[in-house]
Amino acid sequence: LLAAFGALLGRYAAQEEVLVGCPVAGRERRELEPLIGFFVNPLPMRVNLLGNPRFAELVARVRRMVLDAYAHQALPFELVVEAVRPARDLARHPIFQVMMIFQGAAPAAPTAPGLTVEPLEFAEGPARSDLDLYLWQSTDGLRGYFLFNTALFEDATISRLARRWLALLQGVTLEPALALAGLRFDGAAALPSLPSLANRRPVAPVVAPTP
Repeated sequence: LLAAFGALLGRYAAQEEVLVGCPVAGRERRELEPLIGFFVNPLPMRVNLLGNPRFAELVARVRRMVLDAYAHQALPFELVVEAVRPARDLARHPIFQVMMIFQGAAPAAPTAPGLTVEPLEFAEGPARSDLDLYLWQSTDGLRGYFLFNTALFEDATISRLARRWLALLQGVTLEPALALAGLRFDGAAALPSLPSLANRRPVAPVVAPTP
């Protein structure tokens, strides 16, 4: 999932490396499990698209990178920012502008004698970055949605991005040996191939506050 999302973002931005933030619970130590509090730590995941790899190789790259990131997940994000020393801008996340949040399986509804308990949906807060992708496992498969900065994106733009990501996932499932330059998207709305993007200048992020 992350490999395909990174490939899509790289195609959009004409970049051969993209950073995606993936939060972890921050409770890797057993003594933290019963504690109440916010321990979430975002991990910067660098998706390396260099060399026009086959998608299967990209998945292997991403797997190695994710395992390495998880091995260092206890490192506070604040220390990462201090080490990188990026140009600070309160309107933008200091390290990445896109997040992918995988929430695992939804917990079972609690039970109580004589009561019927069901989960209630609530309005999601503002996006944590310019573009957030939420995913979770349900009984009928994988479900998800996007949150995004409305000062940067329109609904139609994100809808197209979602369709292209799904088309990409379907394509690489059938042909995992296909190189990134050969990946195709949804028909007439298909994006140009990577070679045609090689002559484009990288797309700089637009600075706008997240509402």
